[in-house]
Amino acid sequence: MKSDMIQCLTSSKYLKWLLLLECSVALWGLHALWQHKNDNERSLGYYQFEENQWRSLSQAISVIPHDLPAQMQYQDDTVVGLRLQQTMELNDWRALIDELHKRFWLTPTAVEWRREGYQWFADITWHFVRPSVLKPDVNILPFERHQDWPVLGTLVSTLHGQRSAALIRINQEEMWLYEGSWLPQLQATLAQVKQEYVVLQNIQGDTRQLHLGTTSYSGVRLAKEP
Repeated sequence: MKSDMIQCLTSSKYLKWLLLLECSVALWGLHALWQHKNDNERSLGYYQFEENQWRSLSQAISVIPHDLPAQMQYQDDTVVGLRLQQTMELNDWRALIDELHKRFWLTPTAVEWRREGYQWFADITWHFVRPSVLKPDVNILPFERHQDWPVLGTLVSTLHGQRSAALIRINQEEMWLYEGSWLPQLQATLAQVKQEYVVLQNIQGDTRQLHLGTTSYSGVRLAKEP
């Protein structure tokens, strides 16, 4: 019986199957090594790509005008964003924002606008993003390119104290707003808060009254501010 087993193990058919198995294991091992090598090369290439992008970004950041009211945003000692806090005319804001978007790949993460007479105060935070084929086209200016008086709001209540405020409902959402606040949904500034109504002012300087409990603007068109 022992000799039969030895003869079976040494038969050409068995040896062929054993050789085939060994070749399969060897091929699997080579494929795994090749895959591991490719993964490492891709990881290294991705790392080098990121390093080159951040290096280019750092060089671009270094030439930002020193008089630009910008604060760099950091994460783990790496510049990841840009914050602007400044008051200027809207045309100057438009030119500045357009210039930043030409030079950098940015996405806004926080935007606050407030009218101050004929100027606008803005507190804007951007994050730098990895360059891609198309830059994100996001209009963060406090008005649409072609805007009128879009959606209507409802004046729910007014509050007068150290700072006057109004409770306005827009699309079933209620929000308290101080005088001077910008309402993106209405494309207007809360210019004045009176006891029974508020005055809204759009970017062209036109004003409308919104009275308590109403969802339409007053028919009286007020004159532009001097």
